[in-house]
Amino acid sequence: MTKKNNFKKLNYKFLLKILFLIIIFCLVFIIILKINNNNLKEDLFVLNKDYNSLNKAYFNLDQNYSILSKEYYSLDKEYIFLESKYDLLFQKNQDILSNLDNLKSDYDYLIQDLNNFKEELEESMTWFKINSSLNNISDDFIEKRTKHFLDECISCSIDLCTIKTACIDLKNDKSIHVKYDDDITTSNSFDKLQALDSFLEQRKGDCEDFSLLYAAELRYLIEKADGKDIIFEIIINSDTKKDYYITNDWYFEEGISFIDFSYNDYKYPYVVCGNLYDPNIDDISGHCLVMISDKEIKTNKDIYEISAITIEPQTGLFQGKLNKYFETEIEVFDISLIDKDIYANQTVYEIITDNDLYYNNYIYENIDIDESKWLSYSYFINKIDEII
Repeated sequence: MTKKNNFKKLNYKFLLKILFLIIIFCLVFIIILKINNNNLKEDLFVLNKDYNSLNKAYFNLDQNYSILSKEYYSLDKEYIFLESKYDLLFQKNQDILSNLDNLKSDYDYLIQDLNNFKEELEESMTWFKINSSLNNISDDFIEKRTKHFLDECISCSIDLCTIKTACIDLKNDKSIHVKYDDDITTSNSFDKLQALDSFLEQRKGDCEDFSLLYAAELRYLIEKADGKDIIFEIIINSDTKKDYYITNDWYFEEGISFIDFSYNDYKYPYVVCGNLYDPNIDDISGHCLVMISDKEIKTNKDIYEISAITIEPQTGLFQGKLNKYFETEIEVFDISLIDKDIYANQTVYEIITDNDLYYNNYIYENIDIDESKWLSYSYFINKIDEII
């Protein structure tokens, strides 16, 4: 009996321990659940907060999506428009490329034309150089007759030579026998400048031909002076009753005197053309004279700086000073570059030097005188070189 009770007692204690452990476990479990519950609440709070943030972000993204959708729609329309424009531009580009090929071909032809034009200008400048002096032409007629006759027009001492302008005209008329005639007769042309040998062979020409010959003869005589001082004895209409001897055999009985000009002041013979007094019609018209300039003309700008005396090549008479009013007891001279004084009684718009031709474009173009400028063969050659 006692053993049995003891056994029961032992089982009871064991159960109590078991129950205690279970209670402890439940308490621990409850505590753990409570802790987990708190953690879950915190997690839920965090998740809820994240949810709200994500929901807000979603809302913003949804708005951005709507905006981007609109922009995409606009860009898509613009893309379609640009695509169609690209097709048009592509076609235009093809047309441009085709035109470019044509332009390149035209350009090549233009360059060739410019080169040909340049060669013509250079040939013209060479022509003026050759015909600038009798010494530049190797011709028996000029050598044996023309120069021989002209030698009487210059007289020299040890260090001084005098050139009589009236003598040059006298020799052209009485010894070389050149007469005035128009270009239609001499060249079958309305306006052509004859070469010296052609003019002297035909013995007739217009005012340009006379001026070119006279300037060449004057240069020949200057060269003949061989560096000595020179005096130009230029005749002028006068009321004198004295005789003026051109040579030992020829003279003006009265009405002619002379003015001396020093070579130190005037050195460079050139041909000038413009609205000038023409003795053939006794009026001002398109005519050419010879001027002797104080400065050499090498560029267009040099023209504005010159001072010059002018001579009528068909008479040897003094015609006045260029760009300077000149008055005598018999005559009044008023000769100016056209752009210096367009209202002068006589105006010059073309100058032929010993290797070039200069002209003022006012006379050939529809422009105001203030817009005019002097052009030349060398000017155009330089422009062509810049283009090529």
